[in-house]
Amino acid sequence: MVHFHQTNDHAMLSAVEKPPFFHAVAVFDWKTNRRYRVYLQRNELIFIYAHDDDQMSQVMWAQFGLVGLLIMAWRKKGVEAKKLTRQQQLDQSTLEELLDEHKFNFRASAYELSEMELLPKSGWTQGWYGQKELAGILKFRHVEKGKFCLCLPRIEDMRLAMDQLPTILEHRVDIQTTWDPAQQAYVKA
Repeated sequence: MVHFHQTNDHAMLSAVEKPPFFHAVAVFDWKTNRRYRVYLQRNELIFIYAHDDDQMSQVMWAQFGLVGLLIMAWRKKGVEAKKLTRQQQLDQSTLEELLDEHKFNFRASAYELSEMELLPKSGWTQGWYGQKELAGILKFRHVEKGKFCLCLPRIEDMRLAMDQLPTILEHRVDIQTTWDPAQQAYVKA
């Protein structure tokens, strides 16, 4: 059971449990993509930075061929260790602790988000932003941070977003996708 209490006008969860979350990759044209855990809480989303996408490995392989492949393999060990350490930190910390620990972390109430769309995966988005895993796309505009395009990597992430976002955000989500059992994928509605 989750216990709520009020602090600083925000509902805060006890350290025992956190609200449900989905994984998402915020993709950008001219800066490094960022992986987030997006927690779904009453009338707000909480974006917790997980780690950067490892785009450098792709660049190394493309630019330097076999030598790049060897460097990529060497780098991958260090990157994976950092990801594991970060995941443990995310699992063991409260949301309030996490919100303050990184400049990319933020919370957004339903009223701070607009132009929200939940879309099926797109081959163009998948290729342009180097997303090997992609189940769907969540786009929105934050009142202070501007436009976001989030790639949801797994079907479970997309399903949670589809099920909970309309309720949490007071039906301010334009859902343009539906589940197709034959394709085992979210497709254009």
